[in-house]
Amino acid sequence: MNSEDALKQVVTSETAAIMVEVVQGEGGIKLMSEEFAKALTATCEEFGCLLIIDEVQTGIGRTGSAFAYEQFGLSPDIVTLAKGLGNGFPVGALIGKEALKDSFSPGSHGSTFGGNPLAMAAAEAVLTEVFSADLLKSVQVKGDWLKEELKKNVDSLSIVEEVRGKGLMVGIACEIEVAPIIEACREKGLLVLPAGPKVIRLLPPLLVSEQELKQAVQVITEVLTKLTQNLSVNQ
Repeated sequence: MNSEDALKQVVTSETAAIMVEVVQGEGGIKLMSEEFAKALTATCEEFGCLLIIDEVQTGIGRTGSAFAYEQFGLSPDIVTLAKGLGNGFPVGALIGKEALKDSFSPGSHGSTFGGNPLAMAAAEAVLTEVFSADLLKSVQVKGDWLKEELKKNVDSLSIVEEVRGKGLMVGIACEIEVAPIIEACREKGLLVLPAGPKVIRLLPPLLVSEQELKQAVQVITEVLTKLTQNLSVNQ
């Protein structure tokens, strides 16, 4: 992520497409830089390859906009979606620019459960709710508050490297492996995930309340502070 040199090394005239996440999920909640986004666009134009954005984790309002790529100045040819699209119901989708429509003939991209009426109804209901201006704005506001509160409470701890993210997709990068931190949070009633061995991943519901966010910050602060103190004593 964010290495223009690496991009130049792997993309050639034989490259059909470049597929990226603008905020890496499993890769540690790392954000694409503005410079890399511009380089990505220029590279696709230079070599005539498609730009595919993986929005499986970032899409459908998670970062405070309908799709995360909108905040990075990108214009993808294809977008992949799932997870939040069904709000718990299993469904995935692929969106492409009109210029690509002739690449697919009827049945060429079919699947056993493709176009399932119940899945389509669930997705339609989700899109109607999530794509409202009020909800997307609230995700931005709550996400900004969460990051600022975490920075204020844990940024100074020796085991914390950085708090980063977009909207309600937030990562706490640590100097140590986070498995024991995740377990300690769970024991206090807070479910968090890893994003690689040294990053705590926070993906609260888009409708999370202010009180619930405050409780989450309190638990995380208590766990990280106690662990920092224990490590200091044992050194």
